[in-house]
Amino acid sequence: MKIGGVISLIVENFEEKVYEELRNLGDEILLHTDDGPLYDKNNVSSSFIGSNIALENRLGGTILMITTYGVSVEGSSNSLHIDSLSSTLGSKKPFPLIIIPKRNVEVRSKIYQRIYEVLTALHAIDYEDNIFFNWDYSEFLREIFVLEDSLYYRLLGKIGSPDAGRELKEHVNSYLSMLLGDIRKNILAENIRESFRRLVNLLPKTYSDLFALIESMKITPGSGFNDIVDYVTISVEKGILESLIRDLLVEANKKNTNVFWITSNPDSNYIGRVNPILSWINDTIILSYIWRNLEKAVLDTNYIVEEGIIKTWINTVNELFNKNPTEQTQGSLQLLKRMATGQGVIDVGLWYAKFTRQGPIIQILYPRGYNKGIIENGLRELYTTSDKKTGYPKPLVLIKKACRISEEVARGLGDSLLRRTENQLLRMILNRPNDFFNDTL
Repeated sequence: MKIGGVISLIVENFEEKVYEELRNLGDEILLHTDDGPLYDKNNVSSSFIGSNIALENRLGGTILMITTYGVSVEGSSNSLHIDSLSSTLGSKKPFPLIIIPKRNVEVRSKIYQRIYEVLTALHAIDYEDNIFFNWDYSEFLREIFVLEDSLYYRLLGKIGSPDAGRELKEHVNSYLSMLLGDIRKNILAENIRESFRRLVNLLPKTYSDLFALIESMKITPGSGFNDIVDYVTISVEKGILESLIRDLLVEANKKNTNVFWITSNPDSNYIGRVNPILSWINDTIILSYIWRNLEKAVLDTNYIVEEGIIKTWINTVNELFNKNPTEQTQGSLQLLKRMATGQGVIDVGLWYAKFTRQGPIIQILYPRGYNKGIIENGLRELYTTSDKKTGYPKPLVLIKKACRISEEVARGLGDSLLRRTENQLLRMILNRPNDFFNDTL
């Protein structure tokens, strides 16, 4: 038998098992599926916030362009009034940054992107009943927490001294605490763009002072200072984001504003993760199959993710630690526990929905403290603002169009800066990698 025939046979046999497990799971999920909360409201009052980024790598740094756009939505499904939030201009006026050094750029760029969005929400909080972000809060926060953790243990392994590692972490946390105090005092301005500019301008001095202190510790690992830079920049920038999220939720609670994170057709896997046959299939595929004949549907996953998403991660890490009780898995476990007990970011609950038969699966994340009435009201706001043919929220369509930006824009800025600067070091940093030799002739 040819290899193709063997693979085909395996797939066919496995496919039968998958369908069997999907049918069994489907019976259970349909018992918890409801469409009762999904009806049009006459008094929508929500803000939707989204963004996009473009990157251009240069020889010594990366040019980052952030486009952010927010809309305020009022009215009913037949008469929606959608207005742009003040000073969110999308691709008409992107915010430029140069990330130096050029390390962990993709993650750091996303952190800056989310910081800008949270600042936008802090400016909109006085006017709306609900604020919807368009990104997967849980997956992104997990990504940067895990990265920070791995960078710390990599650095610790090269330093070779747990005491020095702890001292380094204490210095980072101390400077981060001072920076957060300055951010709370100084950054909020009438204009969102100005608020973000003030925040970014606080970073160079913090990094300069912190790196000078770390150098005096004489703990540079064998591979050089890069490992310290990696850990410090991710730790500080992640700390800013999580602090701003906490501040947002505190202010939202004072103003009776509810905050949600929504994603269409997410890649998350919470429903099938406990089933060996379905653990490789994401929730979008599972629910698309189970809900294929339903016009609209809502699923509260509390019966699956009983303790919240972050506590679910803890259970997973616990299992890893029991199998492999290393210092790193123990550190990861403590990290997640810190997150789940309020010493880090908040824990979140999870609902899923779809608004039309062929519509996307919508993931809704929310702070675990919200009651069912708040979540159902948020779902109705989403349903009311959604296109009744596509099942996709109309405000998000506008935001995606407003935030479109190509890498050519970032490239153009880099070329413009290169032409205007006479500083030789900055010219080397801003050179395109392939043009460096020509520029130095």
